[in-house]
Amino acid sequence: MKIIERSIEPGKWRYGFARDLPGHFIAGVFIKGLRNRPWPLWQVGVEEFKQRFPHDTDTDRPPAVVCGTPSMWMQQGTNVYLWPAPTDGWTLQVRMMEK
Repeated sequence: MKIIERSIEPGKWRYGFARDLPGHFIAGVFIKGLRNRPWPLWQVGVEEFKQRFPHDTDTDRPPAVVCGTPSMWMQQGTNVYLWPAPTDGWTLQVRMMEK
């Protein structure tokens, strides 16, 4: 298992993992707060994500209404999308397994 941690910038909801994915697939996404405990996020499919997220996923910023603590994620290609967009500086932990 390969674990990658990145600092979350408040308001940023799209993270790329192109250089980390060859030979691996994303098994889980977690956020870590001040107590350094990983909190699992719920994975949703593209259709459910688009229902909750009413605009095109190619834009840079989500609507201001959907900001808070991330609770779910979606993978599209080499990108991971968080919903809602984070308002605080968390740590994003991605766990990858070999194919």
